[in-house]
Amino acid sequence: AEREWPWLPRALWWGAHRRPSPESAGIGRLSMVDAGMYVDQLVRRLGEPPFERWLTTLPQSPETGSTAAADCHEPLAVHAHQYPCQLLGGAFDHLLALQKVVLDGRVIPLYSAMTLLRGALEAVWMARWVLDDSEGNRISRGVSLHYEDLRQRSNFEKASGISDKLSEPARTARDRQDELREAASTAATFGDSGLVLVKVPKYVELARMYPASSVPGSPGGSPEDGEWLYRLLSGYAHSRQWVMGLGAAETTPLPFEAVLARSTLNHEWLLSVFDRVMSQIDTAKAALGQYLAGPSASGQ
Repeated sequence: AEREWPWLPRALWWGAHRRPSPESAGIGRLSMVDAGMYVDQLVRRLGEPPFERWLTTLPQSPETGSTAAADCHEPLAVHAHQYPCQLLGGAFDHLLALQKVVLDGRVIPLYSAMTLLRGALEAVWMARWVLDDSEGNRISRGVSLHYEDLRQRSNFEKASGISDKLSEPARTARDRQDELREAASTAATFGDSGLVLVKVPKYVELARMYPASSVPGSPGGSPEDGEWLYRLLSGYAHSRQWVMGLGAAETTPLPFEAVLARSTLNHEWLLSVFDRVMSQIDTAKAALGQYLAGPSASGQ
């Protein structure tokens, strides 16, 4: 039977392009038949029950008897569940955009699909870090992330000139940072020393902390190491030539000796990365549900 959308694996990019390097010439290239198979699988996954279900099945505030409710005696604990909810919402928004592009727009972008998945992974990795109680304290991590958020906001305010225009009672991000630091240092829950802020890890560090199964056909790395994947996705996000050329196939030169290349996204990688993102979201969703509603929520 004819495939429902036979055009999907034929998305091509044509233009002046450097000749593929010998190292990358055989990486990331699939036959049209293989590409179509992986595209069909991605379409089926994107067409499964609405992504909204991931978030609507989660409580948005701590329920009685939950670990989060027990933490609520400390006012700063709000950041420990507020940020994971916000971050999962951001991951959902990136995947929703991919769903709309593929199912409604009827196209698979060559590079930006991987960029959307990268944004989703960054959000869900950070959510997992806040929720991970294997080291330190969730409240401390949530407050530390809020402090880092204010630092970034302060940089924006300085760059835009907003901080110079504010007057009382308005507060700058720097003012809010000072208030947060004071609140943390005097938090009685954490003893005489107060709540200690911790360093918020970089995304590449999070990639190492929370890897998933390896992507088939990968150019390197181990199943336990997520760093190579994050660097690959970052290459797509920043249009790096070494990534853009992975699927390039040299074509007949024109009279003026330009080399044209047909560049196609490796749909096997796209499907595998999508599955990895879904696995990470499921893990973070279960951890957040357990924190807000107790162990029974982790099975939802």
